[in-house]
Parts: sequence; structure tokens; C-alpha cells
Amino acid sequence: MPNIEIAEYSDRFRYQVIAFEYRFYGNFMYAVIGHDEVDEILMRYNVPRHGETVLVFKEDTGVAAASLSMQEISTSSLRELIDSNKFLTLPRLSSQSVFDELCPVEVAKNKKRLCVTLVTDRHTEDAVHRDALRVFVQTGQVRSERVRFTYIYRDTQWEFVKSLVKDDNNINDTVLSIVILWRPAVNKIKYKWVETGWSAVPESRSKVNLEVAIRSVLNGSGELTRETLVKQLTDEHAKGIVGKMVDRLLALHDYIMWDITRDDVLPLLSVIFSVAFIFVGGYVMAYLVKLEEENLTKSQGAAGNHRNRAMESVSRTVPLYELHGGNYDGMVRLLKPGCRTLVVLVSVDTKQQLLERFAQVVFPYRSNKSLAFAFLMLERYTDWYRKLLLSTLGPIGQARPLHINPKNCLGTVLSLNGHRKYFCIYHAKHPGLKKAKQPKAGAALNASFLGMDNSSADSDADDNVSHTRMPFDDCLVGLPNWLDRLFEGSTVRYPVEYWPVMK
Repeated sequence: MPNIEIAEYSDRFRYQVIAFEYRFYGNFMYAVIGHDEVDEILMRYNVPRHGETVLVFKEDTGVAAASLSMQEISTSSLRELIDSNKFLTLPRLSSQSVFDELCPVEVAKNKKRLCVTLVTDRHTEDAVHRDALRVFVQTGQVRSERVRFTYIYRDTQWEFVKSLVKDDNNINDTVLSIVILWRPAVNKIKYKWVETGWSAVPESRSKVNLEVAIRSVLNGSGELTRETLVKQLTDEHAKGIVGKMVDRLLALHDYIMWDITRDDVLPLLSVIFSVAFIFVGGYVMAYLVKLEEENLTKSQGAAGNHRNRAMESVSRTVPLYELHGGNYDGMVRLLKPGCRTLVVLVSVDTKQQLLERFAQVVFPYRSNKSLAFAFLMLERYTDWYRKLLLSTLGPIGQARPLHINPKNCLGTVLSLNGHRKYFCIYHAKHPGLKKAKQPKAGAALNASFLGMDNSSADSDADDNVSHTRMPFDDCLVGLPNWLDRLFEGSTVRYPVEYWPVMK
């Protein structure tokens, strides 16, 4: 890579443009005439003090490989000077782009361009051989625009070198191998190894043999006898992932510093802070909700009892809610069209047993979005249940006294349609079918299965009829069949004018 130094009175913009254009081919510097530090450079390289001077340095920094002095150097003259000195005296094939420029494709056989390449390694022992070849080029023993001298690192470009030496044994440790190449196509090479190789030893005849081999190929008396297909060269100047990331960050920094104004930054910052606030706020809210749930779980665990444990065991399978005055409107009175709530009547003592059985029965319907499942504590809301039953009798029910035995009502399931104001009822002793489908034998039903009794029977009377109650395990045996009839529409619907108030 040449070093190009410009001596002038100021750093002009056209020099910066040229330096950026040829940044991959050399390092560019400038020295301003008039400073004491520059006087040594002027005397050393015999630079005139007036006007502008361009010096091009290659391998030997003690002598300028090319120079140009004018009162004002034009852009075209500067480009012409750099184009003729883009590469070193003995450049290295370090990438495919360098290979394409130094050894271009030439189809015509009589105009073929030769590339004389020395195969070497990176270690210092081979440096003396490269220097010898460089001196051979500088002495101009072979002067032709159709010949370029290069060298290549065997370890770095092994895939390329391997395609040339796969059938040869020319490369050895004592004498470096040198090959003459011609590219008739992009990936096709015709070549010939110089038999004696290349050596820096003065006694060797490698220089004479190389000159003879080159001239014979140029004159047509010598043929490039071998032919092969080669892969592209590895880019030795390519940066790694870290280097590319640093370049992208520097480019982004330059773009922000030069192309973005305050008017562009403020809306961007506003959007960034808004999005960040939304994410942070959502995270904080979710965290607070999680803390609240944990505190609630701990408080319930500390004050937990048999009822809560039963509810948790059932809730793992089916979402069951306790129907009370707080959620009564949402689960019954304000239900959406097409939605129903299934309510099972339980007591404190029978809650766990009945809810577990109820959850098993309604488990297949847990994914139905139109159904909600709940339970009602009969000890607290017996009055509401009484009003619900009397509402089906209209004005007669309002004036009629009704006594309910809660023990006979346990296990009763109500299907409440809040929008259409009717309900269906299930009880183990009540088929709940329409009249056409009720069994003829024993079809005369009274209200005793619901716990209704017009007499003011006391607890003694309840004990006398306790033998007629069914065991709690059998209360919900017929519920699956009743649910099938419910969804078929074959169960009896009891209309109500309004839903009783639940206190």
C-alpha cells in the first residue's frame, strides 16, 4: 500500500476527495509548507517551496517512487499519478479484487497478460527472497506492460495455491516456487511452474531462468501447459464481527452528529420515552398484581379452613364461583343473551362433597363460553331461594306462605337465564322434563322434593321424614342426563317476572 504525501500551503478540499476515493489503495498525508518541522522534508526530498508537490512512496520510504510539482495540481493530474502508482513494486495477492486488477482476464492469446507470482510464507526467512524479487523488478530486466510481478502467502491463500500444486511437487523448503499465470476466464487459469524456482542466493541461476521463461511465454515459443479452475481468494483485509460492529457504530455516530438536528431528535426521544413508559408501567402493574395475589394467597392460607381447601381442589379443574350479593348482577341479572349460569345449592357441611361431584359432571362443559358455574350457600340465601320459587306462581305466590326445609334442597341445580328471565331446575326426585315426556306412573309431583311444605313443621317433623332423603353421593347421579336435556331444550322452563333481590 503506497504512502502519498502532499506538500502545499493548506489542506484543500479536492485533496480530501481524492484521498477518500483511493482510501483502499494507500495512506494519504499532507504537510503544510511554512512550518519548521516541514523544512527537513523539503530538503530531504528536494521539494520546491513554491507551488504544490505530491510524493508517492512505496516499499522504500527513503526515495520517492513518483513525484509531481506544479503551481496548482489539477484533480485529473493527481488521479493520473495515483492510478499509475496504486500498487507496490511487488504487491501481494491479498484479495480477489486485488487479483482482478493485477491479473485481469484476457481472452486473446496473443495479448495475454501474465502474472508472475512467488509462493511464500509469512515467516522472516522468506523475506530475503521477496526482496530479491523486488530488486529484480526494479532493475527492469523484464519490462512489459503485459507482465506483473506479485507474491502470495501460502498459508493464507491455501485454497488457491492448492489448486495449482495438487499434482505438482515443486514447492519445497529450500527454493521458493514461482509460477507464471494467465487468466483466459474468471475462474480458469493456465499456468506454468518455473522449474528452477526462485532463490536469493547470488550463485543461483533463478533470475536468468525466470527471465527466459517469461520471454518464451510472451514470444509464443513457450506454452502454459497446465490448466485448472481456482476459487476466489480470501479477503485478508476483511474485518471481523467486532470490527464491523465498531464501523457501524462509528457510521451511526457520524450520521447522528451531522444529519440529525434537534427538531428530529425531540420527536424520536418522545416516542422512545413513551414506549419505555408503557413497558415499564405495564411491568410495574403486573408486578403489583402479582404481589397482591401472593398477599391474598398468604392471607387465605393463614385463615384457611376446610371450605377454602375444598374450593381450591375443585377450582383446579372447573372455575367455580360463589354466588352472592356482590356478583349477583353480573352472573344472573345482567347476563348476555345466550348465556346461562349453573348454580348448585350446598351447605357448609356438604360443600366439599357436592362441589367435587358437581365439578366432575360439568367438566366436559368447562370450555363453553356461554356457561358460568357457581354454588350457593343455602344457609345464607334460603330467603332468596324461597322468593325465586314463589315468583313462578305470579300474584298467588306473593300471598302464599312457603316453608323450606334446606336439607331436602341440597344438591339442587338451577340453570338461570338472566336475559330471558327463566330458570330450569334439577333435583334427584324431579325429572324436570316437559309434560309430554314425563313418566305416567307416579307423574303426580308435589313440592316436597324441593323442600317445600305448606305446614309449619318443626325440626321434629323434619327428623320424622329424614329417612326419605337421598344420600349426598346420589344427589347428582342424574345431572349428566339432565344437562343433555337442558341443551336439547326439553326441560321445563319456569318464567319469572323479575329476579329476586339477593341481600
